Amino acid sequence: MVPPVVRERNLGLLLERAGQQLAHLRQRMDEDLRGEPMTPAGVLQASPDPQDLRDGRLRILFIPDTETSATSERTPTVLRTLRQKHDVVGLRPPWDRIIYSPARAKWPRALLYLLDKVVLGLRGVLLARRSGAEVVFCETAHHAVAGLVVARIRGLRCVWDSHGNGRLFYESLGKSRRSVRLITAFEKFLGKRVDGLITVSPVDADAYSQMGLPPSKIHVIPLCVNLRQIDAAATPQERRTPRGER
Repeated sequence: MVPPVVRERNLGLLLERAGQQLAHLRQRMDEDLRGEPMTPAGVLQASPDPQDLRDGRLRILFIPDTETSATSERTPTVLRTLRQKHDVVGLRPPWDRIIYSPARAKWPRALLYLLDKVVLGLRGVLLARRSGAEVVFCETAHHAVAGLVVARIRGLRCVWDSHGNGRLFYESLGKSRRSVRLITAFEKFLGKRVDGLITVSPVDADAYSQMGLPPSKIHVIPLCVNLRQIDAAATPQERRTPRGER
């Protein structure tokens, strides 16, 4: 399912819808992090009074700390959005570029993955204590592993922002049944233990519900799309070419 903001063809309507989605994004994050009742996935409500949000700043430990990303616009966008309304301290993983690079040997990366989660968890516990963090916010399932360790040790709430259901992704790639079962078990384990699960579409939310996760825990925030980056990357000829003439 395509997020509503992507379907608008008129630029004015597109910008208006984008503003509404961003306001709702902030509202949903504030409600989820505080543990307040949230609306069902995909249902929009009027944005809250800005004064109410200003009075309720939270101290958040964000994993991973990154303002730029070579593979995803979502993580830096979510991080910047949270920093506008809350006190956020980021935990930067030192070995992500090595661990998640398919160009490198598999078994050394697997061993480094285990070491990374131990080190990241210990560093996260210390940083959460120094910063007085109240919530741990994790991007992707792999970062949620360390985030859950921090949350359990420090007695904090943990929110996992899933960039898409792993079972659906593995099935779309034609992975083996064993691989699909493993990723399903892994995400089900995480989903049952976090306080809130955010994902990118109603389709992914439904897939998590079918895995046995409580629907009340699952919330939808659409994919982040930076239109200015898309426009900047287009050539002058592409920008002048009318729709349907390419």
